[in-house]
Amino acid sequence: MPNRLPLDPQRSAARPESDVVWNEEADQANVWVLPRPPRRAVRFQVLQQWEGTVVEADSEGFVAHLRDTRDPEAPLEKATITLDELAEHDIPLVEPGAIFDWTIGYLTQPHGQKTTESTIVFRRMPRWSARDLDRVKRDAAEFDELFHDAR
Repeated sequence: MPNRLPLDPQRSAARPESDVVWNEEADQANVWVLPRPPRRAVRFQVLQQWEGTVVEADSEGFVAHLRDTRDPEAPLEKATITLDELAEHDIPLVEPGAIFDWTIGYLTQPHGQKTTESTIVFRRMPRWSARDLDRVKRDAAEFDELFHDAR
């Protein structure tokens, strides 16, 4: 509901620097309408980001090796993560060898509220079949022979 200020519209006209605008339609009720603040977008500021690989998994969580994506010189880290941290649709993807991205940062809402957010998203890549792996090994052996003979 707009603020009701019993002010004289003639006096406010003499003060153009004022942010308060007189609403002519509501003149009878002495209603002043304050301008809306500018709309702000939701912002996310990344604080830390890792690429993780699941090493072990059980029914409650998993152990992962984490590589800092912002600092390639940083040592490999190890973390234990519970399944409660994941979206429901990512839980079936948790198995040794699965790769995920973990990002921690500040989420700022349009009204200014700031919260710390943590998101873990598993990559959805097609599975390699035994036949695919055999083909890749054969191709690698052929390339190895080709380049070995070229030396």
